[in-house]
Amino acid sequence: MFRWPFLSESTLLVQGWGFWLGIVGLVIGVVGFAITIGQLRATKKVAEQVRDEIDRVRASVRAYDAYQETAKAQLALQSARKSLMRAEWDDLAVEYGAYLRAIHVIQELDISELAGFKEDIKKSIEYGKRLCERIEGSSNKSLINIHTGKTSSAIRDHEELLSSINVSLQGKALQ
Repeated sequence: MFRWPFLSESTLLVQGWGFWLGIVGLVIGVVGFAITIGQLRATKKVAEQVRDEIDRVRASVRAYDAYQETAKAQLALQSARKSLMRAEWDDLAVEYGAYLRAIHVIQELDISELAGFKEDIKKSIEYGKRLCERIEGSSNKSLINIHTGKTSSAIRDHEELLSSINVSLQGKALQ
């Protein structure tokens, strides 16, 4: 039964079957290759969608972190204002330090919607650092010369900056 392909009288029959089986194999190979290409394209599209979703989640996490840091910064500025009015310079330096840490984190999160605030954040950090250095560098706290009105105005400017940052973050969240 399995010897007929090797018999000389079956040569033409074997060639005919071989030809048609070769054609069927070629068609199956081409169709299989087309299906494989289609599956690769679908997989690539899904992978791109997953990557886009991961980027969106990362941006949302950064925005959430920025929200938290703005809340911390606002609280620190409220406490700093109280310390300023009471002339509690050490507490003022501590509260401004907390503000500086929070605003620095916001700066480092590198959120594209906050790019317009880079200069304002930088100026705010510089002002806070100078104020803290002036307070911490003085050995006699009673001789510290801090202009209450000017510092209160700076705190108000910092609060406005934080409010603007929050509005930008909320605009991003609504998109």
